[in-house]
Amino acid sequence: MERDAIRCFSDPTRSGKMRFFQISRSARDVQQGEVMEREMWRARAILLCLLSIASAANRILAESPNYASVLIEGVPHVKQRPDFCGEACAEMFLAKLGSKIDQDFVFDQAGLDPLEGRGCFTRELSTALSRVGFRTGSVWYGVSTRDAAQQMESQFRALHADLAAGVPSIVCMHYDDQPGTTEHFRLVLGYDSRTDEVIYHEPAVNRGAYRRMKREVFLELWPLKYEQQRWTVVRFRLEPGRLVNGRVSTTLSDADYAQHVLELKRKLGRLRDQQVELKAERDAEIKEELEEERKAKEAGEEYEPRKLNPRMISDFYVVLQKPFVVVGDDQPAMVRRHARGTIEWAVSRLKQAYFSKNPDHVITIWLFKDKTSYQQNVFDIFRSRPHTPFGYYSPWKKALVMNIDTGGGTLVHEIVHPFIAANFADCPSWLNEGLGSLYEQCRDNNGHIWGSTNWRLRGLQEAIKDEDYEMPTFEELCSTTTREFYDRDPGTNYAQARYLLYYLQQHGLLRKYYHDFHRAAKDDPTGYETLKRVLEEEDMEEFQKKWIEYVLDLRF
Repeated sequence: MERDAIRCFSDPTRSGKMRFFQISRSARDVQQGEVMEREMWRARAILLCLLSIASAANRILAESPNYASVLIEGVPHVKQRPDFCGEACAEMFLAKLGSKIDQDFVFDQAGLDPLEGRGCFTRELSTALSRVGFRTGSVWYGVSTRDAAQQMESQFRALHADLAAGVPSIVCMHYDDQPGTTEHFRLVLGYDSRTDEVIYHEPAVNRGAYRRMKREVFLELWPLKYEQQRWTVVRFRLEPGRLVNGRVSTTLSDADYAQHVLELKRKLGRLRDQQVELKAERDAEIKEELEEERKAKEAGEEYEPRKLNPRMISDFYVVLQKPFVVVGDDQPAMVRRHARGTIEWAVSRLKQAYFSKNPDHVITIWLFKDKTSYQQNVFDIFRSRPHTPFGYYSPWKKALVMNIDTGGGTLVHEIVHPFIAANFADCPSWLNEGLGSLYEQCRDNNGHIWGSTNWRLRGLQEAIKDEDYEMPTFEELCSTTTREFYDRDPGTNYAQARYLLYYLQQHGLLRKYYHDFHRAAKDDPTGYETLKRVLEEEDMEEFQKKWIEYVLDLRF
């Protein structure tokens, strides 16, 4: 029984093990079958994907045109003024069409405020080109990033078709592929199929005609990727319509003012950076001096600290008051007030009375709010110390420089000088300074600028009463050279010239004298003969005595 029991025990065990092996082998077969089936489906999917890609590639290749070489020849190259790349592109093709319109004229058609201090953006260039007479068509195109390659190919196809029809394009694109690169307008003039290169005029450099760029690079730089899902493509078709009969301006234009403001803003940016650095250095020096003084005091020692004036950082505000650009570091409202209340007022009346032409270059009027600002900023900007506490005109630096805290009289005086230079180039110094001095103290008289008595009167009256003083005759005054008038002044040249003109003004003869002298200057370079004729005085010695009595009776 024991063996039977053992046999009975062992049989089921063997039987169970056999069943276990059978079941395990069956599961493994099923798993292997599933794996094989999955691999088959995966292979089928990969094959279908490859077939789809091949089909798409064949479709793209079939749709991609075989671009022919094309070139618009004979287009002159013009280098742009700063930030005028689009305007220069237009000028280049306009020259090909025989037009005299330049990039400044194109800018002026945009209606852009010169105070922006920049060239045209796309919207403004679109306005300018339309006003010049180009039919630009659509300018902005959207490109979906889902299908960017095909859509960019479509854009290039349209550009190429226009080239084949003799119509170039201005495109807005990235300047290069560097991080932070700027947007830039270029004039596309052709395509070379042998090298697959786009041919264009580069306005940013000299000798930038018919440059080349691989089409692949061009298509990468062309879209402006403002949004992740949608790009912007900008292209102006330069199809000539009825072009305006424009010409190069012979006077200052909005383009000239925009260029001046552009450079001025850059200059002010550099100035501020410089002043921030210098102020930090000066603050550190002052702190060090105070510390040395403290230590000396604690030690009972004498210490003479260096006299260090604190430095300031000026914030400037710019106003366009033609024919000047006004820059001031006072509150914006005050700068505007000076620009309109003093500069515009004086210029309009001076032109009404004397001057038909504006200066032929842009002049900056610097209005510094007080003595400290005037002294520091004159040195920081011009690297020189002011030679007068009031202000001055520098024709070499094309600037009127004012300590406006002393009043507007000097400002009006100095405004006269650039107008004299533009209208009466051979004007002698006595008349130039006499007219400027006359309007140091002025008012409105029925819409006309009118000189009043001023601080120079007292010095002139005292000199006249001085027995040792010998006043120049009017003939001597009129005959002084520039050097003699300024360097050999007995102390009354300015005042004598001023009150001679004041006398003419009060007798209704000043405007007549100025214009008669201007016309006769070739034959009468000193103005003395014209003075006698206008005064109707033959005996100028007697007239001078009468004039002296007149001056002594004046009051200020």
